[in-house]
Amino acid sequence: RPTQDEQYSTVYMSGADWNETKYFNPRLDAMILAARSELNQARRKTLYQDIAQIIHNDGGAIIPMFNDIVDAVSNRVGGYQKNPNAGLMDGQAAIECWLQS
Repeated sequence: RPTQDEQYSTVYMSGADWNETKYFNPRLDAMILAARSELNQARRKTLYQDIAQIIHNDGGAIIPMFNDIVDAVSNRVGGYQKNPNAGLMDGQAAIECWLQS
């Protein structure tokens, strides 16, 4: 997700459609709304840190794995070009390249 608000609003707010764990925390909902409208960057950062801590300590998501993606550059890698269609690794996932012998 491009912003913290989008992630928290779509996945962790009590009434969110993608709240797959059915996590319900009215305090967290209020904090997400407060962070979304906070103009003071330092205060907004603190709110998002507090939100992340609540989700870490009390949330219901279980993430059993992460993508296994490695990005590297070598003279032996052929065809490597930045691909704006590859959303992984800031558009630089090595999806159309090969190792040269």
